[in-house]
Amino acid sequence: MEKIHKVVSLLACGAMITLAAVTASAQLTNPGFENGLTGWSTYNLGGGVLGTGTGATGAMASGSPHSGLNVLQLYGPFNGQWDAAGAYQNIAVSAGQTVTLSGFGMNPSGDPMLPSGLGFGEIQIVFLNSSSANIGQIDSTAIDKSAGMQNVWQALSINGVAPAGAVSANLEALHVNGPDYSGGSAYFDDLSASVVPEPSSMALALVGLVGFVTVLRRRRA
Repeated sequence: MEKIHKVVSLLACGAMITLAAVTASAQLTNPGFENGLTGWSTYNLGGGVLGTGTGATGAMASGSPHSGLNVLQLYGPFNGQWDAAGAYQNIAVSAGQTVTLSGFGMNPSGDPMLPSGLGFGEIQIVFLNSSSANIGQIDSTAIDKSAGMQNVWQALSINGVAPAGAVSANLEALHVNGPDYSGGSAYFDDLSASVVPEPSSMALALVGLVGFVTVLRRRRA
């Protein structure tokens, strides 16, 4: 019986290591922007990496980083219609996997998104199929733009299950601007992500473990 317990313990450790490997595979590169935009793709980029660390393009208008030396600043494009500027990383996913994206956002008083304006900042998960078409997205709550929340880092977090046909996901920070030219920018820092297996895979692994233990016990008997 002691031998069985040892085998079960080893199998359990193996399962935990496998799950940790799956989760670790979704970790973001350069999540705090300490190395500029290394690892990030951008579009309609307004702003850049601000602070004093490697790759910084200027000083923050106000406030201080959530941690480290740098933050990501996004704004615009101010083109008279709904549009967005963003930075993202793409990860591989499969249908049924749960994807989580978290981080911190700020409305800087030195370049604020006005409470009366249409512009806002958020984080987003976009699921893509093999043709890179958007087949589902999840948006966080917007960064609070009220006067009392300026220069305050706000926790942002979203998660969702990859739909059928999903092969990858864009994990994104973005500033959305409306047709009112309201201006302002959004700061982001310390983003993180994880992916966990779909429940069916975890259930199959558990069934296999239970079956293996049953066989060992029968042999011992």
